[in-house]
This record gives sequence, structure tokens and C-alpha cells, in this order.
Amino acid sequence: NNTWLLVKELSEQIRNEKPWVKFGISPSGVWGNQTEHPDGSNTAISYTNYESSFADTKKWVEEELIDYIAPQVYYSFANPRASYGEVASWWANVVKGKDVHLYIGQAFYKINDDSDKWFKGANAVRELTNQLKMNAVQEAISGTILFRAKNMNDDKKQIAISSVQDKIWPTRVLIPIMPWKGGEAP
Repeated sequence: NNTWLLVKELSEQIRNEKPWVKFGISPSGVWGNQTEHPDGSNTAISYTNYESSFADTKKWVEEELIDYIAPQVYYSFANPRASYGEVASWWANVVKGKDVHLYIGQAFYKINDDSDKWFKGANAVRELTNQLKMNAVQEAISGTILFRAKNMNDDKKQIAISSVQDKIWPTRVLIPIMPWKGGEAP
């Protein structure tokens, strides 16, 4: 409850002082497992927002306390405990009908630097491409955040960067408008 109060009061303060500011949070990827919460995701992760961080991130979206949520969905599609597709789709369902944007946090830092074989070599390019394609077709997913910026200059990531630039994101785009913030496209 203390975490919820902090987010609620911070949200109210920001909206009162500077209503144009976009307030969002980037929690870990899994709110809660279905085994502990019937409305949780079909996952088996030991570290969840609700149980481990004492953060009801789902409630923040439901009550529209934040303008965007950027869960760190740092899993591959093949992850047996938390599939990328399961977690991203679960969050897409949570934000439906809410004045809250969903930006999926991608595990860009893992490419060619992780023990997960799906983030190595040609698998990494395929995995990242498939994740970004899924995000693009999910209407409730408003964007993607590649964690972390310093990796853009990492030689081990260049094959993935080239592939994304050539095949997925050949042009630049604007951050989506949040009509509830009173904004309009530049």
C-alpha cells in the first residue's frame, strides 16, 4: 500500500504542477504468476512485481496513475518460465481501454552477451526481429524501448542494429500522442 500511495501522490503532484509531463514507470516484466493470482500471467518467475517488489503495477495502470508503463520484458519467446509473447500479450491486455501507453522494454543488452542461446548470433537477430514484429501488430503496444543506449556502440550488437534499421525500423517515428495529456502531433 505504501508503494501505491507513493505512486498515486507523485502522479497527483505531477498532474497538478505540470499536467503536460508524461509520467511513467519501467518495472520488471512480470506483475504476478497465475499460480498465485488468477489474473496474473501464465509464467513461473520467482521475482514478480507484486510479490517481490511489493508493487501493484497492474493497479497503477487500472487506476491510470501513470501515463505509460514500460515493463522490462527481457525474455526470449522460448523462455519456459516467462515467454516474451506471453508477458507482452498479458501487458497489452492490461492497458486495453486505459489512458496508459504500453512501451515494451527489450533486452537489447543481452545480444551476444548472455547465456540464453536465443540472444546469440543469428538467433539474436531473429529473436529481436520477431519481438519487434509482435509489438508492431499488437494494437495496445505503443512502442519499444531498447535497453540500454550504450549498447548502440557495442560491436557485438551491430548485426542486430543493422537488421532492425534495414528491415524493421527503416524510418524514424514520433512518440505517440497521449490525447489525455492535451498534446498534438508536432
